[in-house]
Amino acid sequence: MKKFNIYTNLPDNLGTFSDQRGSITDLFFKTKIDHVAYIESVPGAIRGNHYHAESIQHMFIVDGTLEYWFKMSEHDVADFSLCIPGDVITSDQNELHALRIGPNGCRFIALTEGKRGGSDYESDTFRVENIIPE
Repeated sequence: MKKFNIYTNLPDNLGTFSDQRGSITDLFFKTKIDHVAYIESVPGAIRGNHYHAESIQHMFIVDGTLEYWFKMSEHDVADFSLCIPGDVITSDQNELHALRIGPNGCRFIALTEGKRGGSDYESDTFRVENIIPE
């Protein structure tokens, strides 16, 4: 049996990053799904504004809400879907996506097919200008 708690004894090969928006904690890295992260976001935070050329990313909303903004090219007009607890959202390869966190914050689990965690965190992440209208 293997066991760890993300709050009290995170294994050395996993990590946590925190800033003014909240925190991201690795849960798995390079297992059948290459990366799983637990993400907490403060109300109003903006995340994303990027795409993944090779990876497919899934998000499972645990609690709170977020607006999931998306488009396939920089020339398209972005659309959004309001996401609530229990929703699973998939970002296909090359889909530009961004998140606007709801008024009570949001916690979700991100699962990636492809590079995303540990030393690969930014290797398939390509930043774009803000796709969320002001």
